[in-house]
Amino acid sequence: MLTAGVDITPKNVLLQLKGVDTWHTETIYQQVGHPVRDGVFKTSGEKPDLSAPEYLVEPASFSCIDFEYSSEQVLLVDLGEAFLELSPPCNGVGTPVSYCSPELILDSKASRASDIWALACTIFEIRSGFPLFESFVGSSTEILEEIVRTLGMPPESFHSLWMKDGITITGHAQLDGSTLNDRIKEIGIYDQETSIHEADIASLNHHSLLEPSGRRVTRDEAFDLTDLLRRTLDYIPEKRLSAGEVANHSWVCE
Repeated sequence: MLTAGVDITPKNVLLQLKGVDTWHTETIYQQVGHPVRDGVFKTSGEKPDLSAPEYLVEPASFSCIDFEYSSEQVLLVDLGEAFLELSPPCNGVGTPVSYCSPELILDSKASRASDIWALACTIFEIRSGFPLFESFVGSSTEILEEIVRTLGMPPESFHSLWMKDGITITGHAQLDGSTLNDRIKEIGIYDQETSIHEADIASLNHHSLLEPSGRRVTRDEAFDLTDLLRRTLDYIPEKRLSAGEVANHSWVCE
């Protein structure tokens, strides 16, 4: 039984921790820090009525948890969009447009190949910390333009689909944006500075799950990652790598 449309986005890819349900309070504070509270007030400065909470708590950061608590298991969750491959939905799926392949955006064709496209976008975002294709207003047209700027012009067979939807993308689109190679080279440049709160936690945990901010990709990794993304972000769905081929790619294995 083959399924597709599993909504592969960064928020649905989780790293499983081990032993969390047995942590003592001291261990929790050591790994994620003490709760940071902030009071709730009206814009006038007055205290709100009883229906409002007394304070808000800043979300805990898991970025500095010691690697010893990693189970090294990755979980894929939220499969509500999944469907049998031979019975795809007529109107596409609910995958956010930033992770949708061109055929899914233009023709609502969801498949395992569109899942591979979403996986490629997710791999890049997890590795870099920022989306590969991003729209300021969530527009599918903007995403298609971003795709062309990054990957170059699509095959002529796709031009009719673009025109059918009233979308005009010229050969100049990729000249005013970053290519895929450029985007990979940018990894680490725009990392946010570690907050004082996170730095305090990291100083206690010497083997953090995440790499330090600002670390750039090596030439060898850039080569492998570019190859993986090029072969999973092919405009022609049938030419994209399969899930098994992605799992055996040198960037994943090394």
